[in-house]
Amino acid sequence: SAIIEAEIGYSTVTKYKIYMNSGAGYVYLKDSSSLNGDTIISLTTGNTYFFKISAINIFGEGPYSQEISASASTVPS
Repeated sequence: SAIIEAEIGYSTVTKYKIYMNSGAGYVYLKDSSSLNGDTIISLTTGNTYFFKISAINIFGEGPYSQEISASASTVPS
């Protein structure tokens, strides 16, 4: 997070914004307080989703991260 802090004004990150693209462009999905992961619900099995995050501090929102992708799969029984 030191790299993120340097990019948005040398202040402690207070939360992250998660953006998702399921084929129609990026839209704001939710806030997260953890860089270690978060749960995204209501995904369709077999679809590929694309995500970007941004860090928030007292100066505002920083730049988006690089895009990452993930495919929704069924949860094992």
